[in-house]
Amino acid sequence: LERASAFLFHPTARPNLLQSVFLIGVKIVAIAFIAIIIGQVKAVMEEISSDDPDKKAQLKVLDRYLERHAVPQEARTKARAHLIFMHNRLLTAKYTGLLAKLPPRLRTHVEA
Repeated sequence: LERASAFLFHPTARPNLLQSVFLIGVKIVAIAFIAIIIGQVKAVMEEISSDDPDKKAQLKVLDRYLERHAVPQEARTKARAHLIFMHNRLLTAKYTGLLAKLPPRLRTHVEA
């Protein structure tokens, strides 16, 4: 193999500066691509795992509103994500408040 392409296959071959910059750029793009995919999967999983009927009803109302007003898809996605975030945040606050009202002995059993 030529020295220019040998660095890809041979573990001891050292790439030149241009090859190093290219490899670093490819790795950065790959990391960004994987981060985007993980973020999208997380958003879909949050939406799928919502068994709360109140959340489903709110999402249905929001979807109808956004559909009626012809909101662009990117804005729809952001609005749905924000509604899910706020719903989960309020739900967490509600359960934290309920746990705080329990007697200390029972609270330790519930939190464990």
